[in-house]
Amino acid sequence: MTTVEQIEKAIGAHGMWKARLRQAIDTGKSDFDPTKVKTDNNCDFANGFTNEISPELKLSEHYKTIIKYHAEFIPKPAEYCSLP
Repeated sequence: MTTVEQIEKAIGAHGMWKARLRQAIDTGKSDFDPTKVKTDNNCDFANGFTNEISPELKLSEHYKTIIKYHAEFIPKPAEYCSLP
């Protein structure tokens, strides 16, 4: 898989997650476990980005920035999944 395909796969996984989160917000129902959601290594986006990206790209500042922002963002959806 090329680097571009890896990135596109990770972005696609993130888009699917956002759609599922939007549905949970809209319906007030979620099958998500907030304790799992709040960890930054439990989603397809993070797994794709940590497991499938080449070691060389992991050394780049762009990669480090994405991982940093993802880790800072991910607790927010967990809060939404915890709402009654």
